[in-house]
Parts: sequence; structure tokens; C-alpha cells
Amino acid sequence: MFQTRGVLLDVDGTLIGSNLAHALSFQAALEMAGFMHPVDHILPLIGMGADNLLAELNSKLTPQQITRIGKMKQELYVLEHLPSLKPFPGASELIQQLARNGVPIAIASSASETELVPTLQTIGIGFLWPKAVKSSEIDDTKPSPDILEAAASKLNLPPTELVLIGDSPYDIAAASRIGMHSIGFLCGGWSTQALEGADEYYEGPWDLLEKWETSLLSRFSIPSAEPLFPNANLLF
Repeated sequence: MFQTRGVLLDVDGTLIGSNLAHALSFQAALEMAGFMHPVDHILPLIGMGADNLLAELNSKLTPQQITRIGKMKQELYVLEHLPSLKPFPGASELIQQLARNGVPIAIASSASETELVPTLQTIGIGFLWPKAVKSSEIDDTKPSPDILEAAASKLNLPPTELVLIGDSPYDIAAASRIGMHSIGFLCGGWSTQALEGADEYYEGPWDLLEKWETSLLSRFSIPSAEPLFPNANLLF
């Protein structure tokens, strides 16, 4: 029987209801650059890295345009949307539960550093930033598994001994490609059919907490004797 040795966490759509905000930010940045795309064409691509999302959305964009639009989008998201966003119920409590059980945690998000740092602070888990993968550490973003492999290396554990918690098909596909187990959260807006391949499905952090004893995460093989995050009460 599989026993979890560590957990990788996606953030947007998994711990905080930010998927629509990201889509609206992309739409506005594209419009500022002279490209019109309806938000309902962008939203299904949220979960990819910005470079892959923009290339998928508009094949005419040059690499320079993708970089410029991506930076504009980051600024719009942080300034105009993030201040009004709230974490999902149970988001910070889920981290506390993992820590109490001695489960090593790393962040595997497609968000840029500009977006991810304040988002983690908003959720109340800024102390996890040292365990987050920076874009400079990977060659390709989701749905490539590069970010998951980099996050696994932060925990010094093989991907096959980890569980990814994510909300998008790109999370589940990336985990599957490297033999990593996964839990799909439906709070990001995707259905269980869209997240096919995940080992388990939950409505969101609150639902996983309620069903903890029967989840993959209850089967943790190496309890930690020392606090994983001794400064967990400190934010940036």
C-alpha cells in the first residue's frame, strides 16, 4: 500500500479562489497589448504557466510579447485583484494539519514570484515561501512536470513517494507523467471528469480535513520528531 512521505501544493484554485482573477488579469493585459480574447477562452487555461497559457491562447504572440504581457498581467493581478481575494475555508488549517503530522510540504505553483509571495501571505502561509519553486529553477512550466520535479528535490524525496494537491487538469497531468500520486480539489472549477487520473477528489481544503482519516494523507510513513516549520507563526 502506498504511504505518503511528502506533499506538494498548488496554490491558485487550490488554497485560494483566484482562478477568475488570473483570467481577468490576462484578459486586461492582452487588451493593453492590442489583443482581444474573451475571458471564457482564458479561464480553461488557468493552471498552466503564463508562457504556455499565452502561447496556447494566441499562436501569433512572439516570445517578447509573451514576456511583456506576462509581466503586465502579474502587476494587474497583484494590484487590482489579490487584495479582495480570500483563501478557501480550511486552507491554512490544512497546512497546520500536515505540519502536525510531520508531513514535509513544498509549493508547486505556476504563479510568478511577484504573485506567489503576496498570495501566500494572504492565505496566511508566507512561511512556506522557502519551500516554493521559483521560475528560475525550472525549464518549463505546467503542464510540464518540471516544477513538480524541482519541488520534490526541495524535499529530497522521489516524486513517486509524494502526493500533489491541485485543482486543474494540468496539475494532475504533470503528476501522472512522473508517477506522482495526486489529489484533485474541485473548488477551482473543474469537474472530476476534467481531473481524471487523480487518486482522490475533494471539494476543497475543508472537505479533505473532514475526511482526513480515510485520505491518502492519513498514511504518512515517517513522522517527524522536530517541528517542520519552527517559525510558522512568522510571515514576511
